[in-house]
Amino acid sequence: TQNQATQKPRETSICNVTIEQEQYFESLVAEDLRFKDSTYVVDEGYVFYYGIPLKLDQNVTVGSLCVAGKDKTSLTQEQKEQLHLIAKELERLLQQQKQQQLLEQALADSKRMQRRLAHDIRSPLSGLSQLLSTTSLSSLQRSDLESLLRDAAGTASSLLQLTEAILEDTPLLDQQLHNYDTQALAKKLTDLYSPQAQVKTIAFNVRATPSVLRFPRKNLLPIIGNLIANALKFTPTNGKVQVAMHLASSQKAKILHVSIEDNGIGMTPETHEAVRTGRAIPQKGTQGETGYGLGLSFVRERCEALGGTFHLTSQKDQGTTVTLELPVM
Repeated sequence: TQNQATQKPRETSICNVTIEQEQYFESLVAEDLRFKDSTYVVDEGYVFYYGIPLKLDQNVTVGSLCVAGKDKTSLTQEQKEQLHLIAKELERLLQQQKQQQLLEQALADSKRMQRRLAHDIRSPLSGLSQLLSTTSLSSLQRSDLESLLRDAAGTASSLLQLTEAILEDTPLLDQQLHNYDTQALAKKLTDLYSPQAQVKTIAFNVRATPSVLRFPRKNLLPIIGNLIANALKFTPTNGKVQVAMHLASSQKAKILHVSIEDNGIGMTPETHEAVRTGRAIPQKGTQGETGYGLGLSFVRERCEALGGTFHLTSQKDQGTTVTLELPVM
């Protein structure tokens, strides 16, 4: 008796029939009209076939364990039972491999989330911290102190919403559609990044064309916030950062148009190309702020993933303008 297990292309293999079975498929292939003219019968002399489907989660067939023989009694009942035991072990190993891949993906997502949170929250939190530490609270009038505390509370509240918006991009939180209009979004961005602008005495303004339409906030704070943080970081003292947004209609969707313009240090051709290709180039801001080169690449990737557009114009020492078009409805 001569038995042989071979691996054949799935699309031409008798194993295709096996994966459609519930438990196993057995055939005298030399007498089976479906297979008797196959090369493994005519040229190689196989007359017997036995195959077992391999399944994940008891319902998804991912392959088969197949044995072919050159006589009709190629497999005893005991050998068939042993094959089923081997198939069960293969299924267990496949399931373990799948679980390992899921765990590795979850770990990668967790690390990505840590980097996102650290990167996106750093700028507004640093701005608030510097503003409070450089302000002499004892010399402030009561009205000025109350105003400062209101601003700090607004920034803290917006920071929480920014954190939630980042987490909504992962399975860590159920995705909920919290809605904005253009003016509410502009206020959140102002609350978040005004402290950073005040520390550097940068003229920072967020203008929004009023609109009664509301749209899901998902991704908007992290995307636009990254661009504002970048502009503030690379704009010198007494510079300016201007943000403008409006909602427009196209045939298929509502599009949020956003532009962020600064008169900062601009970009070299190398940096511009790095953003276009998704490479991160660490840079220092105008006051030595740490920049990891993640923000613009993240924004470009997210815009493309959402079906939007990202356009950047910049020259060294002449500032930068970024324009976005984001489908929001």
